[in-house]
Amino acid sequence: MISKEARGHGLISFRTTRNEEIVATRSKALFLTPEEFVTWLPATAAELGLHIVLDHIPKQPLVYWSGAPAELLAAWRLRLSPEKTDLRHVDPNHFIGQELGWINADVPKVKGRYLREAGTGVKSDWFVSMEEPYRENPEVIKLFDRFWRKWKKHFKYGLVTRDDDTGFERFHRDVGYSPGAEDWSRKGGILTHSFGERGEFFLPSK
Repeated sequence: MISKEARGHGLISFRTTRNEEIVATRSKALFLTPEEFVTWLPATAAELGLHIVLDHIPKQPLVYWSGAPAELLAAWRLRLSPEKTDLRHVDPNHFIGQELGWINADVPKVKGRYLREAGTGVKSDWFVSMEEPYRENPEVIKLFDRFWRKWKKHFKYGLVTRDDDTGFERFHRDVGYSPGAEDWSRKGGILTHSFGERGEFFLPSK
């Protein structure tokens, strides 16, 4: 849970009635190498004045990034915070990122030939109780849009998936890939949604 102390430090502008014109989700599927990630993500966060929170699996207390690149890559996901929330009051097992105004950024992972997708996104609303079903924080969407305007410049867009049984190909025009991910694929590496034999993405044919 998020304590009253933590709520006092997040970027919060609550609405307590569900309005479909306000509720929004942003989700971007991306491929980039760990080396690119540890260079680009801190630079983008610093440019926007965001603080980097490290979230691990198995769960550990949330901590702010100290500046060491290895810390970023050891995390499961990063949370980009607009303010320096007191993390002592945030339960790593039961927190609501949108309540704190946090952007989610998955950490790219490599396993053998596989480079796993590292998406980023936010959601503006969350369930509270039957008496007050939803709260919304539209400010987190605005923050993500500012982040995305900078982050998207690192990527090309459009990858292909292929059905293993039929060979049918589908073009995903919104899936992004970095120069490093492109090189990874051209050299025989596999871009995958998750580690395993299925879910491979291919570069489009020229």
